[in-house]
Amino acid sequence: MTQDAIFSPCFATVFLTLLVWVYMYIRRISLITSRKLSPKELAVPGTGADIAIKPIQSIG
Repeated sequence: MTQDAIFSPCFATVFLTLLVWVYMYIRRISLITSRKLSPKELAVPGTGADIAIKPIQSIG
């Protein structure tokens, strides 16, 4: 096995992390825009858990 074999899993992990980050960003932005939330409403810590839809709450 060559030393270059380590790069494939590394790049796959980076790509998967980027893909999940983009997916979660899109979901959050769509939630904010669909509920027409203001920046003041999002400034309070813990507000995200209160306004999240049920499928998002059940993940954690």
